[in-house]
Amino acid sequence: MSDVLFALHTADGAFLLDDDARIVGWNRAAETLLGATEASVLGQRCYEVLVGQDPATDRVLCGPGCPILGAVRSGQPVPAHALRLRSRAATVMVNRSVLLRDLSVGGSGARAVVVFHPVRSSDLPTDPAASDRSSVPQARGDPCLQIHTLGRFDALVDGTSLRSSRYWRPKARLLLAYLLTFRPHPVAREVVAEALWPEAAPLAARQNLRVLVHGLRQALSCVTAGQESSHFLISDQASLRLNPAAPVWTDVDEFRSLLREARVLEAQGRAPAALERYQRALALYQGDYLASEGDADWCLEQREHLREQHLQALERLALLSAGQGAYDQSISAWQQALTLDPTREIAWQGLMRSLWQSGRRTHALRAYQRCRYFLQRDLGVGPLPETHALYLRIRDDATAAAMDTAGLAVVAGGC
Repeated sequence: MSDVLFALHTADGAFLLDDDARIVGWNRAAETLLGATEASVLGQRCYEVLVGQDPATDRVLCGPGCPILGAVRSGQPVPAHALRLRSRAATVMVNRSVLLRDLSVGGSGARAVVVFHPVRSSDLPTDPAASDRSSVPQARGDPCLQIHTLGRFDALVDGTSLRSSRYWRPKARLLLAYLLTFRPHPVAREVVAEALWPEAAPLAARQNLRVLVHGLRQALSCVTAGQESSHFLISDQASLRLNPAAPVWTDVDEFRSLLREARVLEAQGRAPAALERYQRALALYQGDYLASEGDADWCLEQREHLREQHLQALERLALLSAGQGAYDQSISAWQQALTLDPTREIAWQGLMRSLWQSGRRTHALRAYQRCRYFLQRDLGVGPLPETHALYLRIRDDATAAAMDTAGLAVVAGGC
């Protein structure tokens, strides 16, 4: 029996991870200990399902910058260590071990086997210094910078917002956002200064930038326990950039990753799994990219591209939902898309079909009239021939249904 199969059949809890930290195996003991079924966790990243904490310090270890994941991806050995492991249904104290392998079990692409054995709290060291924190690979356990740009901007390091630092300045948000937009490329200091202070004289703008960079470094050092701020920010006399080697999580990267996964799952005919990915991606989209920056030229292209991806995700969700018979969900997605762009005729067609298929023909016909109104008001044009043809099909179907109903009433009266 292979190591993987042995782990999955052991009395200890065990799960398999691929290189992207997604769970590709989950044994019966894990279901019992953590109250989560295999079906509910497969395909999710481990830190989306579990929260692991250092029992001595309560520091959260799970997340995009998890040192264990870093070790798994780099192939470094991971010593066993104790932690408090929490799922949505249970919290247990465990000793966790990680086995690294180049494996392919049933096409799962497993890269690591995580085994955890429940222990009593009294069995753990009482002296915090005695809990072997050095067993966690600190070289790979660098803090993770998390940046939220879809809607309200925020930047956090391991869950602590940079806004909590006394060195944080509102303009630092712009600097981080600017460097993120052009990541991983370095940006000339003169270009950044002009973008952030377009009305200022060049000399004054460069001086402002020097002060802002110093403040941002101080804020980063403050929330990373004094770690070198160059871990995230690289600068020299000529340019600035975010460190491409540092662990950085952004909602934009996650949004796009989920959309890619959804498209692959669609192509494989796995509609329910694709729907779940689209829903998670749409939940991340809390508003337009860097909406607080207005019409700044440097973020407009990215904003428009993400807005289009958002609309396309709503459309795919609507179509897949209709295919699964979930017409209310389909109608809601079409309506959300039309709220964002009332001239999007393909969305009007989709809304009309979903309303019609769900038996709401009158509402479908009204949707066509609203489509005509918005197209005329905003673009000065009428509906496309295919939209009008769809309207005629729905109208004729509604007329036939009404005639059938009237006929049945006559027959019933004659009886």
